[in-house]
Amino acid sequence: MAFNLKHRHFLTLRDFTPQEIGFLLKLAADLKAAKYAGTEVPTLGG
Repeated sequence: MAFNLKHRHFLTLRDFTPQEIGFLLKLAADLKAAKYAGTEVPTLGG
């Protein structure tokens, strides 16, 4: 499940639902794994 996080700021944990926090953590892990594997794709541009 994808969430629309555009134009949202991570100021406190209360700004996001538990599902959105889980999504952000998984996204961060996926991006980090891709970076170290050399398969990083610039998906967060703009």
